[in-house]
Amino acid sequence: MAVDGINSAAKTNPMTGETTTKKNSDLSTESFFKLLAAQLQNQDMSSPMDNSEMMTQMTQIAMMQAMQNFSTAMDDSAKVNTINYGTSMIGKKVSISYMDKDGSLVKKEGKVERVDIYNGSPRLFLSGDTSSDGYAVSSIMSVHNNESTAMDDFSKINTINYGTSMVGKKIMVTGKDSNGNTVNKEGIVAKIEIHEGVPKLYLEGDTTNSYAVSDIVTVYDMDTDKGTADDNTKK
Repeated sequence: MAVDGINSAAKTNPMTGETTTKKNSDLSTESFFKLLAAQLQNQDMSSPMDNSEMMTQMTQIAMMQAMQNFSTAMDDSAKVNTINYGTSMIGKKVSISYMDKDGSLVKKEGKVERVDIYNGSPRLFLSGDTSSDGYAVSSIMSVHNNESTAMDDFSKINTINYGTSMVGKKIMVTGKDSNGNTVNKEGIVAKIEIHEGVPKLYLEGDTTNSYAVSDIVTVYDMDTDKGTADDNTKK
C-alpha cells in the first residue's frame, strides 16, 4: 500500500483559512516512523506492503537524519571555531570596520579588552571604546602584531645586562649638544635606570643627561686608563 502523503503534508490555519504545505524534507524522524506505522497498520492484507519499498523508505529517512546530524555538527563546529578565534583576540590590537545605522563605513582601531558570548556568537569590546554592543568577529579587518618575539626579548636582556655591567666603569659616550653638533663626553657610570626595557646610563656629576648603551663609543680599562672601542654596542 503506497502512501502519497509522505511527499507532502497540508495544514489549514483555522483563523485565516490559508493552507500551507510541508515538504518531506521538513518531516522529523518521529513523524516518519509514525507515518510508517500507520501505513503498516492500515495496509491491505491481501496486498501487503512490499518489503523493498519499506526498506527504501527507511533508507531515505536514515539518510535524511544523517544529513541533518551532519549539518548540525558543522554549525556547532563553526560556532566553536568563531568563539575560539574571538577569544584569542583578547589583548591584541585590531582594526575593525562596520556600517553604522546611516549606512556609512566606520573604521576603528583598539586593543581587545574583553569578549562576551551572546547566543553562541562572540562580541569584541575595545579598550576605551563606548560601544555597548561590541563588535562581531567578522568586522575584524586586520590584527596587529604587538607582541615581541623571543629574539627581541633575548636582545633586550643582553642590552640590559651589558648596560648594568658598565656601572662603575669609565666610558666615552657620543651625543648631541644644544646646537645639534656631535660631541663626546667621558665619565664614570654612576647608575643605570631601566625605562620600558631600555637601559639608560647616568655619568657621575651629571644628573640631567642619560645615555643609551648604543651611545657608548669607548670603555676604559680602570687600571691603565686606556680606552677600548666598544664594538659590541654597535652590533
